[in-house]
Amino acid sequence: MKHPSALQCTFSLQWAEGLKDCSLKAALSGSRIKACLKEALAVAECEGPGEINVRIVDASEALALNRTYRHKAYATNVLTFAYQSEPELMADLVLCAPVLEAEAMELNRPLKDHFAHQDVIRFDHVVTRKSGQRCYVELHMHMPASWSLGRAAALRFNVEQALMSSMPGLRATIELLPSNMESNFATHAESEKH
Repeated sequence: MKHPSALQCTFSLQWAEGLKDCSLKAALSGSRIKACLKEALAVAECEGPGEINVRIVDASEALALNRTYRHKAYATNVLTFAYQSEPELMADLVLCAPVLEAEAMELNRPLKDHFAHQDVIRFDHVVTRKSGQRCYVELHMHMPASWSLGRAAALRFNVEQALMSSMPGLRATIELLPSNMESNFATHAESEKH
């Protein structure tokens, strides 16, 4: 993993008009938001150049975006719109201030700490195959080490179900791993070459 200062991304920050006096703005400076994003990119091993636009919105804007682009009828904490990853990362990140504030309060966590605690989940080692009419996909999902097994398993189930419902005949299997661990897959594949 590269040190966050080695990342070449540029960031822009926008606050929705109605959020001039929100507690998130008081708790987070622009430099703090950029530092958290650089750390998340480092954890996700994004090392190249890029541009990330961050917009912090109210619940009505988050609801409208989530309804339009994700077909979900609620305001969510974070929406990510990744437009390209090569040759450089181009993305918009939308944060819903009221949802983040409510989550921090529910978790009894200071708002500035809750913002920095947004979890990075990584998928890798995607393997597909087909047998007759059935298609199979197997992949690894790297979860934050701070997550409970129950939380990770619930997300795994939801992702598997979403994959299978989006493609009839698909059987999806996801192996859970901590974010800082690789499975024996890479080691096993490497040993088979020799």
